[in-house]
Amino acid sequence: MASRSTSAAGRPDRTGGRLCALPRGEAHVWFASLRVPDGTLGELDLSLSAGERARADRLRRSNDRARFIAAHGIARAILSRYEGVEPRAVPLEPDRGGRPVLRRPAGETPLRFSMSHAGDAALFGVAGDREIGVDIELIDPRGLDERASQRIFSAGERAALDAMPPAARTDALFRWWTLKEALLKARGTGLATPPSTIDLSTVSLDARKTLTLRTGDGGTWNRMLMPWSATN
Repeated sequence: MASRSTSAAGRPDRTGGRLCALPRGEAHVWFASLRVPDGTLGELDLSLSAGERARADRLRRSNDRARFIAAHGIARAILSRYEGVEPRAVPLEPDRGGRPVLRRPAGETPLRFSMSHAGDAALFGVAGDREIGVDIELIDPRGLDERASQRIFSAGERAALDAMPPAARTDALFRWWTLKEALLKARGTGLATPPSTIDLSTVSLDARKTLTLRTGDGGTWNRMLMPWSATN
Protein backbone atom coordinates (compact mmCIF):
# COMPACT_ATOMS: atom_id res chain seq x y z
CA MET A 1 0.00 0.00 0.00
CA ALA A 2 1.42 3.34 -0.99
CA SER A 3 1.26 5.30 2.24
CA ARG A 4 3.04 5.91 5.51
CA SER A 5 1.08 7.18 8.51
CA THR A 6 -2.22 7.38 10.32
CA SER A 7 -3.14 10.68 11.89
CA ALA A 8 -6.04 12.69 13.17
CA ALA A 9 -5.76 16.28 14.34
CA GLY A 10 -7.29 19.70 13.82
CA ARG A 11 -10.18 21.91 14.80
CA PRO A 12 -13.85 21.02 15.46
CA ASP A 13 -15.97 20.60 12.35
CA ARG A 14 -19.67 20.38 11.53
CA THR A 15 -19.60 16.57 11.63
CA GLY A 16 -19.19 16.58 15.40
CA GLY A 17 -15.68 15.13 15.18
CA ARG A 18 -12.43 16.90 14.43
CA LEU A 19 -10.98 17.94 11.11
CA CYS A 20 -7.93 15.97 10.04
CA ALA A 21 -4.92 17.92 8.90
CA LEU A 22 -3.07 16.44 5.92
CA PRO A 23 0.34 18.14 5.64
CA ARG A 24 2.12 18.13 2.31
CA GLY A 25 4.00 14.89 1.74
CA GLU A 26 1.85 12.84 4.13
CA ALA A 27 -0.60 10.07 3.46
CA HIS A 28 -2.96 8.64 6.06
CA VAL A 29 -4.10 5.02 6.38
CA TRP A 30 -7.19 4.03 8.36
CA PHE A 31 -8.07 0.46 9.37
CA ALA A 32 -11.64 -0.49 10.34
CA SER A 33 -13.68 -3.53 11.19
CA LEU A 34 -16.85 -3.97 9.13
CA ARG A 35 -18.54 -5.79 12.00
CA VAL A 36 -20.74 -3.04 13.36
CA PRO A 37 -23.93 -3.11 15.47
CA ASP A 38 -27.24 -2.95 13.61
CA GLY A 39 -27.90 0.56 14.86
CA THR A 40 -24.55 1.78 13.56
CA LEU A 41 -25.13 0.02 10.24
CA GLY A 42 -28.44 1.87 9.90
CA GLU A 43 -26.72 5.21 10.51
CA LEU A 44 -24.04 4.40 7.94
CA ASP A 45 -26.71 3.42 5.43
CA LEU A 46 -28.34 6.84 5.79
CA SER A 47 -25.08 8.52 4.74
CA LEU A 48 -24.84 6.65 1.42
CA SER A 49 -25.71 8.12 -1.95
CA ALA A 50 -28.60 6.76 -4.01
CA GLY A 51 -26.11 5.05 -6.29
CA GLU A 52 -24.37 3.34 -3.39
CA ARG A 53 -27.67 2.11 -1.99
CA ALA A 54 -28.62 0.73 -5.41
CA ARG A 55 -25.32 -1.15 -5.59
CA ALA A 56 -25.86 -2.53 -2.09
CA ASP A 57 -29.38 -3.67 -2.99
CA ARG A 58 -28.03 -5.66 -5.94
CA LEU A 59 -25.94 -7.83 -3.60
CA ARG A 60 -27.82 -11.05 -2.88
CA ARG A 61 -26.17 -12.10 0.36
CA SER A 62 -27.09 -10.14 3.46
CA ASN A 63 -23.51 -10.32 4.78
CA ASP A 64 -22.18 -8.83 1.55
CA ARG A 65 -24.76 -6.02 1.70
CA ALA A 66 -23.88 -5.24 5.31
CA ARG A 67 -20.15 -5.14 4.53
CA PHE A 68 -20.71 -2.90 1.52
CA ILE A 69 -22.81 -0.47 3.55
CA ALA A 70 -20.31 -0.48 6.41
CA ALA A 71 -17.28 0.02 4.14
CA HIS A 72 -18.78 2.88 2.13
CA GLY A 73 -20.38 4.48 5.17
CA ILE A 74 -17.11 4.38 7.09
CA ALA A 75 -15.30 5.81 4.05
CA ARG A 76 -17.71 8.75 4.06
CA ALA A 77 -17.27 9.23 7.81
CA ILE A 78 -13.48 9.31 7.41
CA LEU A 79 -13.53 11.66 4.42
CA SER A 80 -15.97 14.00 6.17
CA ARG A 81 -13.21 14.71 8.69
CA TYR A 82 -10.99 16.03 5.90
CA GLU A 83 -13.76 17.78 3.99
CA GLY A 84 -15.53 19.41 6.95
CA VAL A 85 -18.98 18.32 5.77
CA GLU A 86 -21.55 15.76 6.82
CA PRO A 87 -20.73 12.22 5.59
CA ARG A 88 -23.74 12.23 3.22
CA ALA A 89 -22.41 15.42 1.61
CA VAL A 90 -18.97 14.01 0.76
CA PRO A 91 -18.70 14.13 -3.08
CA LEU A 92 -17.71 10.47 -3.38
CA GLU A 93 -18.59 8.87 -6.71
CA PRO A 94 -17.38 5.87 -8.70
CA ASP A 95 -15.16 6.48 -11.71
CA ARG A 96 -15.51 4.55 -14.97
CA GLY A 97 -13.80 1.55 -13.42
CA GLY A 98 -16.00 1.61 -10.33
CA ARG A 99 -13.25 3.01 -8.10
CA PRO A 100 -14.57 5.57 -5.57
CA VAL A 101 -13.12 9.03 -6.16
CA LEU A 102 -13.73 12.49 -4.71
CA ARG A 103 -15.23 14.82 -7.30
CA ARG A 104 -14.30 18.50 -7.45
CA PRO A 105 -15.23 21.46 -9.66
CA ALA A 106 -12.82 22.03 -12.54
CA GLY A 107 -9.62 23.66 -11.34
CA GLU A 108 -9.80 22.35 -7.78
CA THR A 109 -7.41 19.62 -6.63
CA PRO A 110 -9.28 16.80 -4.87
CA LEU A 111 -8.00 14.59 -2.11
CA ARG A 112 -6.73 11.27 -3.37
CA PHE A 113 -8.55 8.35 -1.84
CA SER A 114 -8.34 4.56 -1.98
CA MET A 115 -10.21 1.82 -0.18
CA SER A 116 -10.11 -1.95 0.04
CA HIS A 117 -11.95 -4.55 2.06
CA ALA A 118 -11.65 -8.29 2.58
CA GLY A 119 -13.95 -10.24 4.83
CA ASP A 120 -14.73 -8.08 7.85
CA ALA A 121 -11.65 -5.87 7.52
CA ALA A 122 -11.29 -2.63 5.55
CA LEU A 123 -8.47 -0.26 4.74
CA PHE A 124 -8.73 3.39 3.65
CA GLY A 125 -5.97 5.64 2.34
CA VAL A 126 -6.07 9.44 1.98
CA ALA A 127 -3.45 11.71 0.39
CA GLY A 128 -3.39 15.31 -0.75
CA ASP A 129 -0.53 15.80 -3.16
CA ARG A 130 0.10 12.31 -4.53
CA GLU A 131 -1.77 9.30 -5.81
CA ILE A 132 -2.45 6.54 -3.29
CA GLY A 133 -3.48 2.92 -3.47
CA VAL A 134 -4.23 0.51 -0.63
CA ASP A 135 -5.12 -3.16 -0.63
CA ILE A 136 -5.98 -5.75 2.00
CA GLU A 137 -6.35 -9.47 1.38
CA LEU A 138 -7.46 -12.53 3.31
CA ILE A 139 -4.63 -15.07 3.29
CA ASP A 140 -6.25 -18.18 1.82
CA PRO A 141 -4.05 -20.21 -0.55
CA ARG A 142 -7.12 -22.03 -1.89
CA GLY A 143 -8.05 -18.87 -3.76
CA LEU A 144 -4.97 -18.95 -5.98
CA ASP A 145 -4.73 -21.94 -8.33
CA GLU A 146 -2.18 -22.42 -11.10
CA ARG A 147 -4.23 -20.48 -13.64
CA ALA A 148 -4.62 -17.52 -11.29
CA SER A 149 -0.93 -17.64 -10.45
CA GLN A 150 0.03 -17.35 -14.12
CA ARG A 151 -2.33 -14.41 -14.57
CA ILE A 152 -1.04 -12.54 -11.51
CA PHE A 153 2.67 -13.29 -11.27
CA SER A 154 5.52 -12.75 -13.71
CA ALA A 155 7.80 -15.59 -14.78
CA GLY A 156 10.49 -14.22 -12.45
CA GLU A 157 8.11 -14.13 -9.50
CA ARG A 158 6.86 -17.67 -10.14
CA ALA A 159 10.47 -18.91 -10.28
CA ALA A 160 11.25 -17.11 -7.01
CA LEU A 161 8.14 -18.58 -5.37
CA ASP A 162 9.00 -22.10 -6.54
CA ALA A 163 12.44 -21.75 -4.94
CA MET A 164 11.00 -20.81 -1.53
CA PRO A 165 10.18 -23.29 1.24
CA PRO A 166 6.39 -23.85 1.54
CA ALA A 167 6.17 -21.92 4.81
CA ALA A 168 7.56 -18.77 3.17
CA ARG A 169 5.84 -19.18 -0.19
CA THR A 170 2.29 -18.36 0.91
CA ASP A 171 3.42 -15.25 2.79
CA ALA A 172 5.45 -13.97 -0.17
CA LEU A 173 2.66 -14.77 -2.62
CA PHE A 174 0.09 -12.68 -0.78
CA ARG A 175 2.50 -9.83 -0.01
CA TRP A 176 3.34 -9.50 -3.71
CA TRP A 177 -0.32 -9.74 -4.71
CA THR A 178 -1.35 -7.10 -2.15
CA LEU A 179 1.44 -4.78 -3.30
CA LYS A 180 0.46 -5.20 -6.97
CA GLU A 181 -3.20 -4.41 -6.25
CA ALA A 182 -2.25 -1.26 -4.32
CA LEU A 183 0.15 -0.14 -7.04
CA LEU A 184 -2.41 -0.64 -9.81
CA LYS A 185 -5.01 1.30 -7.82
CA ALA A 186 -2.59 4.18 -7.31
CA ARG A 187 -1.81 4.24 -11.02
CA GLY A 188 -5.53 4.37 -11.75
CA THR A 189 -5.56 1.40 -14.12
CA GLY A 190 -6.72 -1.36 -11.81
CA LEU A 191 -6.75 -4.83 -13.33
CA ALA A 192 -6.91 -3.31 -16.82
CA THR A 193 -3.13 -3.58 -16.49
CA PRO A 194 -2.22 -7.29 -16.32
CA PRO A 195 -0.62 -7.85 -12.88
CA SER A 196 1.87 -10.26 -14.46
CA THR A 197 3.47 -7.31 -16.32
CA ILE A 198 4.77 -6.00 -12.96
CA ASP A 199 7.76 -7.95 -11.67
CA LEU A 200 8.46 -7.70 -7.94
CA SER A 201 10.75 -10.72 -7.67
CA THR A 202 13.66 -8.54 -6.48
CA VAL A 203 11.56 -6.40 -4.10
CA SER A 204 12.12 -6.78 -0.37
CA LEU A 205 9.15 -8.23 1.48
CA ASP A 206 10.19 -6.86 4.88
CA ALA A 207 7.12 -5.70 6.77
CA ARG A 208 6.87 -2.01 7.66
CA LYS A 209 9.83 -1.18 5.44
CA THR A 210 9.35 1.64 2.95
CA LEU A 211 11.08 1.43 -0.41
CA THR A 212 10.84 2.96 -3.84
CA LEU A 213 9.45 1.10 -6.85
CA ARG A 214 10.29 2.25 -10.35
CA THR A 215 7.92 0.95 -12.99
CA GLY A 216 8.48 0.40 -16.67
CA ASP A 217 6.44 3.48 -17.63
CA GLY A 218 8.82 5.76 -15.73
CA GLY A 219 6.64 6.05 -12.63
CA THR A 220 8.13 6.09 -9.13
CA TRP A 221 6.15 4.81 -6.15
CA ASN A 222 6.79 4.44 -2.45
CA ARG A 223 5.30 1.44 -0.77
CA MET A 224 4.91 0.05 2.72
CA LEU A 225 3.62 -3.37 3.74
CA MET A 226 1.85 -3.26 7.10
CA PRO A 227 0.64 -6.67 8.33
CA TRP A 228 -2.48 -6.99 10.45
CA SER A 229 -3.89 -10.12 11.99
CA ALA A 230 -7.46 -10.56 13.15
CA THR A 231 -9.21 -13.25 15.13
CA ASN A 232 -12.87 -14.15 14.81
